[in-house]
Amino acid sequence: MGLTNTSMVMSNLESRHKHQFNLGLPGRATWIVNERGLYELLLQSRKPEAREFKRWVTCTVLPTIRKGGAYVMGEEKVTTRAVRGGTGRTK
Repeated sequence: MGLTNTSMVMSNLESRHKHQFNLGLPGRATWIVNERGLYELLLQSRKPEAREFKRWVTCTVLPTIRKGGAYVMGEEKVTTRAVRGGTGRTK
């Protein structure tokens, strides 16, 4: 992600989404971020790759879940009936 000021990034992330580990190196601790924290960081990033991810999540994945109840990679146009076990699929 190219983060340069990790102290600032970690201070802006909710404590429930991060944990700091001491690896025994003086003055050096390591941050671990959970999945939700990673998504928050990605959605806040201004890097082109992160913006592309955000656009995919907000324009494809979330609308597909809202409309059909699920998202299956490569099958973005699965209908509600298909998700529930029916045979209907859009083309």
